[in-house]
Amino acid sequence: ATYAPRLAAQYQLLRVLWGAAGTGKTEMLKVLEMVMLRESLGRIVFCAWMGVAGSLLPHGLTICSASCLLPRQFEMDSKTTNAPSDDDHTVFRKQCGPPEEVALLVMDELSTFGDKTLWHCSNRFGALVRGPGDIPFGGLLVLLPGDFIQLPPIGETSLYRSVVARAINGTIPSASGLRAQKVKLPALLSASGQGGELFGKFKVLFLTEQM
Repeated sequence: ATYAPRLAAQYQLLRVLWGAAGTGKTEMLKVLEMVMLRESLGRIVFCAWMGVAGSLLPHGLTICSASCLLPRQFEMDSKTTNAPSDDDHTVFRKQCGPPEEVALLVMDELSTFGDKTLWHCSNRFGALVRGPGDIPFGGLLVLLPGDFIQLPPIGETSLYRSVVARAINGTIPSASGLRAQKVKLPALLSASGQGGELFGKFKVLFLTEQM
C-alpha cells in the first residue's frame, strides 16, 4: 500500500533530531523503521555524507550513493540540480526499493551538511521519488539527526549560520514571541542561500537523556 507516502506528502514534516552522542538517535531510528514496516507506513531511506556514519544506520548509504550524484555536483552554486537519468532511477529503486513506497528520508550527521548540499538533496531526492516539482524533498518526511558540535561541511557554509542569522534577525520564536527589534547582520552570518532558507522550514526535536 502506498497510502502512507501519499499522506506524508500532504502533511509534510521536516524535522531536526537534535541529540549529542549517546542519546539514542541510532537506536531510535532502528525502532522507527521496525514500526513503519510492521504497520505498512512506508519505507525509510537512510543515508549520511560519510560512509562511516552511513554504515552505522540500517542499510545505510552515503548521500552520493543514495542520490546518484557525484560530490562535485553538490558544490554547484546553481539553483538547478541535475535531473536523474533512467539509470539513476534504476539504481535508486535497487538500493532503496520502489520510490512510491518511500515515506521518510533520514540524512544523518547534521553538522556535515552545508547549504548547497541540503538544497541539491531536496531537489534530487524529490525528483527520484516524486518527479520534478517545487515541494521540498518531493513531499517526503525528512529527519536530520545530529548536532553542530561535530565535523563541519567541507567547502560549504554550515547550516548553523542560517540559524544564527534568523535568531539575530528575530525570526525564530522565543518564549516571549518574536523579537521586536531588527538588527543588521554581518555578511558572515547572512542566511546561506537557498539551503539556508530551506533549513528554516525545519523544526527541532530534542533528545537530552543519555541512554
